[in-house]
Amino acid sequence: MNIEKHIEDLRKKAKGNSFSILAERCVTSDDAPYRIKKAKPIKRDDVVVLCIAGYGGNEIFLKGYNSMLKKVDGFVKEEFGGKPRVVVAVSEFGKFHDHRFARRAMHCKVSWPKHYEELKRSVDEKHFEETFNPKYIRDIFDEVLKPRIQDDNGNRFELDEALRNVRKVNIVAHCHGGYVAMVLEEMMKKRMDELSYSKAEQKKVIEQLLVVGYNPDCPYVVSDTKFIGIVSSQDRSNRYNNYMREWLLMKPHIFGVGYMPKRWGRTLIGDMVNSSWGEVKEIGEDADFFKPQKGVSEHEFLGFESMDGMSKTGELLQHFGANVLYNGIDNSLKQDKKFVQITNIRTLTARNFGDRVLFAKSAIIGYKLEKMLEKVDKKEIDAYANWRRSIPVVTLD
Repeated sequence: MNIEKHIEDLRKKAKGNSFSILAERCVTSDDAPYRIKKAKPIKRDDVVVLCIAGYGGNEIFLKGYNSMLKKVDGFVKEEFGGKPRVVVAVSEFGKFHDHRFARRAMHCKVSWPKHYEELKRSVDEKHFEETFNPKYIRDIFDEVLKPRIQDDNGNRFELDEALRNVRKVNIVAHCHGGYVAMVLEEMMKKRMDELSYSKAEQKKVIEQLLVVGYNPDCPYVVSDTKFIGIVSSQDRSNRYNNYMREWLLMKPHIFGVGYMPKRWGRTLIGDMVNSSWGEVKEIGEDADFFKPQKGVSEHEFLGFESMDGMSKTGELLQHFGANVLYNGIDNSLKQDKKFVQITNIRTLTARNFGDRVLFAKSAIIGYKLEKMLEKVDKKEIDAYANWRRSIPVVTLD
């Protein structure tokens, strides 16, 4: 069945609730003119690369999902052939899931718990479930992750088997997709509690899930997954950042790529992705706001090939991201009868000695940025962040 027809059927059945399906690339046909189709069922032992896109509008923007899928699928096929499954979660948020509110609530849950409780009380009953336990994320969990922690009879696996199963899943997320990955993590913890996995077992299993997050809009510093952020310091799309990100927005610095350790969320952060960043552009009466702007967006640079107008920093961020995904998949393919633990970020970012040198330089840059930040008045950064978040945002949803 044509994927668009399948989506329309699901939309009628959903009655305003959210939903997701998994899609994969295919050969061109009458039913799949854009080379995308509903994915075949995921098997428990499949090595999977799950793509989770950002927000693309109130209704499904299939072209956008296909664009992300094509980039990741092309890279994986070139490096590994057809063995790993590459799928994208195609999601419709429905009438009751406010994606901006949901992300704001998650940030508050981590940083301002009292405000989070106030936010929860402000949500009416009709929207509550779809706000805090949305069906579209549950659909992804049921198809990809739940079968990795329980058998067909609903019983838990022995720890070693659960570790191998989950280690075969790698997630590539962008923006809102980072939030989705963290909700999937919460769902895993809840289900593993119900299955009587101990807290120690849960942590061991969940940290085998690799998430490569491009400009993720979520507080991934608290994630127990192997969540690695690939971000631009000049991305202004995410409204809630840590002190480091807000400081670099307030006072941009030229530094290349720095690595910020776990206390900052295992983040590879670049000074700028667009090579023409900082240019002053005059906007006259004849300005065409719908004409593509020069260079690549600081928010949307996910890919594995250099884009027009991309800086050397952007290329290095892409290189690190590609290495992390490559090494994650390579490790997944080693999971046979014996569990092989995912490596640390220093190893994940490298495929040769030159890469190890690049990461070492990035770690030194990150350390220097931390030392510079220590001398900055945090009240000044707070004031800037509050001002930035107060600016009205106009969207074209």
